[in-house]
Amino acid sequence: MLTNATSPGIIHNKKKVLSLMVSGGFWKYYINPGVHVFEPQQFGLYKKVPLTLTNDKPGQTYYVELVVNIGYIGFHLRSEPVGLAGISECYELGTGSNGQSGTLPAKTDEAATDNVAVPDSKEKAQAEILPKPEPAQISPATGPATIHVVTPPENARIRIMNIKPKFHQGIELKPGKYHIEISAEGYFTESKWVALAKGEALNLNFTLLAK
Repeated sequence: MLTNATSPGIIHNKKKVLSLMVSGGFWKYYINPGVHVFEPQQFGLYKKVPLTLTNDKPGQTYYVELVVNIGYIGFHLRSEPVGLAGISECYELGTGSNGQSGTLPAKTDEAATDNVAVPDSKEKAQAEILPKPEPAQISPATGPATIHVVTPPENARIRIMNIKPKFHQGIELKPGKYHIEISAEGYFTESKWVALAKGEALNLNFTLLAK
């Protein structure tokens, strides 16, 4: 009732990538190495809890569960055994980019579908067609280092305290230590020292706590 009998979608780095996440379904999604923020599509009066992954290993697999309780919706990172156990009890939703249909398979076992919410013909589970993942880019061992920072909220102020140039995403820096500070109105300020090697591409993730 609180959600108007709808299911949430999935948003990746501010772009919707799945329109309808069906109860009892699981979905494969491919990402390149980097920082990725996943959010459940906001609906009702629910508190939305995003998940940030810093994917720095090509071939790495993450198992994420979408949890919905009264007044709460969010992603939870699970261990491989827990993730595989959950997947074994669910239907696979296609993505369009891996040759699947984007809909639930035909019902074959009455007992296996007791807890599966199957949408009607106007609300079939489907995902936007995703581009094929590009080969992982390896940072060169020479040249300047770079920094990218991802943090909610979007209006957070990012500063490098021990140099004069203003921060911008992908700022090029000499090898050395840098003091990163993140602040935003209504949130506690966070800071961190980082050490950059020659040619390193560093992705930082901060989650500011509300006051």
